[in-house]
Amino acid sequence: MFGFLVYFSCVVLAGFFAAKRGRSMLGWAIVAVVATPIIAVLALLVLDDKSKLQAELELEDALDALDEDDKQPSARVVNPRDWRQRNNR
Repeated sequence: MFGFLVYFSCVVLAGFFAAKRGRSMLGWAIVAVVATPIIAVLALLVLDDKSKLQAELELEDALDALDEDDKQPSARVVNPRDWRQRNNR
């Protein structure tokens, strides 16, 4: 019974490790049950960290969106003093 609890906790830990690296928690937990948690963790260490790749892609998209905003005409910023002087005449 104790061995089952240790094995199950290792499977859960492998799933959490997979989720932290941007992978499917349930999918890698199943892999850990079938192939043992040690093999699953070793496979996760060999594979790329998807969470970092996803963050880099989101950063690129944000930078591209900023570049597109710079190309579009923007409203002229008016100094409040100039506005008051023109409207007080």
